[in-house]
Amino acid sequence: GSGDLAQQRGSLEELRAGARDPARVVLETALSPTEAGAQSALKTLLPPLRPGHAARPGEGLRLRQALQSWALAGRGEPPPGLLPPDPAAWEGFGVAPAPTRAQWSAFQRELRSAEVAAEARALQAKLRAKEATKERLTLAALFGDPAAWKLIEPGGEPELEAPQNSTAMAGSLIAALARLASRGLPRDPQRRADLLARVRAEPRDLPRGLVFPTWWRGFVARLAAAAGGLALESQPDAPAASWEALAAAQAFLESPESDPDPLRAAIEAALGSALRARAERAPLRAAAWSARLVLVALTSAKRPSFAPRGQDLLEEVLAAGVEADTLWERLRAEAVAFALSEGGAPSQAAETLRAYRPQDHYLPGERLRHPSFGEGRVVAQRGDRIDVDFAEGSRTLLHREVV
Repeated sequence: GSGDLAQQRGSLEELRAGARDPARVVLETALSPTEAGAQSALKTLLPPLRPGHAARPGEGLRLRQALQSWALAGRGEPPPGLLPPDPAAWEGFGVAPAPTRAQWSAFQRELRSAEVAAEARALQAKLRAKEATKERLTLAALFGDPAAWKLIEPGGEPELEAPQNSTAMAGSLIAALARLASRGLPRDPQRRADLLARVRAEPRDLPRGLVFPTWWRGFVARLAAAAGGLALESQPDAPAASWEALAAAQAFLESPESDPDPLRAAIEAALGSALRARAERAPLRAAAWSARLVLVALTSAKRPSFAPRGQDLLEEVLAAGVEADTLWERLRAEAVAFALSEGGAPSQAAETLRAYRPQDHYLPGERLRHPSFGEGRVVAQRGDRIDVDFAEGSRTLLHREVV
């Protein structure tokens, strides 16, 4: 806090004036609950270290090594002669081993008090909640919710013209997500409009720089489940395997941290039923593809898509006899319902908490649950490795690399 920093500045001023013991000032600053105070103590030591005591090259490094070794060893009493009046005694500090990266990370974590860490986490959660709520209100406005539109775009009217083919529908849905991208959108309004127009025209060819909101997986999965259910509504006598696949997809959508193997088995059974069908094959295949898209979106997809592996779900639903206006109205209603679920609160509705599995693919910003480390958030991705922040610190985990 600002009070701690002001106190440290006062201590340093006293040190310059020779009114306080430099050892005590350094140790008090190193044990500060603020990370900035610890960094200041361990990285920048004021020369000369004592009035009338000339600082020689390397003395600051040796003092830092001694202080780190003392802190990593459990602290306790500081080593005797930390700042001895005799300059010759400084040579003893040269034997102190420099800490490893892991030790340094652990030391930094120890310097933060539990209260400061909890306050920081609460503030970060509040900021994420505010940003996610704004994103979801914008999503609801784009798909015609009148109240959300008055908040986001007062004075205008939403464009609700129904696309008449699967490419235009997928383009409109993915362009709405692209508009909410945290990175990759040009700042110039005209260039931004041109990019979104390209996404609407060709949703399968997304620009690489776009970073979509973290909840896009749940959005795509929910719309996929709705499209598959719409295709089967005209087939009340469809094989039980098709209905069971949709039911398994809905259960996995509600609990994405659960075991995906039952959903995989249901998809295979539904695909088998669709292959054996002699007539009305399109609705059965649409149901199986819908369940598969739910699985892919929640576990392994790298970018939002309604046609993974070349299987265009929306085209298959239209081939099953569903009118384009009917399909678009269902997708639009589901998009608004997703955006306003849980009253727009991002907890549970905005972000999907997935069970960690090394064979799944993860993106920065996603949340996961590890059996040993608990809940965490992916902060970086490097090939087949991801860095995840947990309550007890950062960990590097394996994941499936998607090229």
